[in-house]
Amino acid sequence: MNNGEYSLNISEIIIDWSNEDLQNLIKILDPENEEVKQFNDDRQKIIHLFRWSYHSVTRAKVKSKISDFWNNISDNNKIEYDQDVDYPTPTYEELLNGACKKTNSYVESTSTKLLELYLVETLMIKAMFSMNPSDRHKTLNETFNPEEISKQTKIKGLHSGPLSALGTLALANASGFGIYLAATTTLGFMTHAIGITLPFAVYTGLTSTIAFIIGPVGWLGAGIWSFWTLTGAEWKKIIPALVYIISVNSRYEN
Repeated sequence: MNNGEYSLNISEIIIDWSNEDLQNLIKILDPENEEVKQFNDDRQKIIHLFRWSYHSVTRAKVKSKISDFWNNISDNNKIEYDQDVDYPTPTYEELLNGACKKTNSYVESTSTKLLELYLVETLMIKAMFSMNPSDRHKTLNETFNPEEISKQTKIKGLHSGPLSALGTLALANASGFGIYLAATTTLGFMTHAIGITLPFAVYTGLTSTIAFIIGPVGWLGAGIWSFWTLTGAEWKKIIPALVYIISVNSRYEN
């Protein structure tokens, strides 16, 4: 890993990931498993999915057809169309900056690590805001023991005493363990909001708390996604995928 400053391609960030983590990320980006059947390598699948979630596949196809049309009716000045040039795979920074701008959590000249924290904090708060007052009150006051989670995940950090969902945000500012808790809890909101069940467990030690907070599958969907306009890039896929990257890398870095 690179100490949190990701001036890297996605392929470099996920190079040391386990098969389970790769499969979970693919599931977030391609819930129906329809887009990447032609790839045998999981990392190639992920690069493909990020590329075409960021760039509109429909827009690319239209541009390609327009190029073919003009080339067919003109003998001169043929239009050269190159997917790799016109639609390059976005870097992690481009994806993170775009997600932060979409969620109003972007601050210019801010480190990658801090932007990751801003994104996770913003998403958790927006999710809580989407709840009715009773559920929000229960969520803010429900507690769990982070020490057990720390032992199970083998992540070192500040983990003394019971924590609430809001407490994970305070802890996130103090340790890698805190950002893991915050990102993983937020991931629970996001995946359930869009009805995704990941193939491998990611909520180690948080299962009962996550289940309490998020409630029935999909109940949060309309509220949490109403905070931004889903146009252009498929942020509904990209944003949970970024939160998962933050969670996994926080686990690997500790």
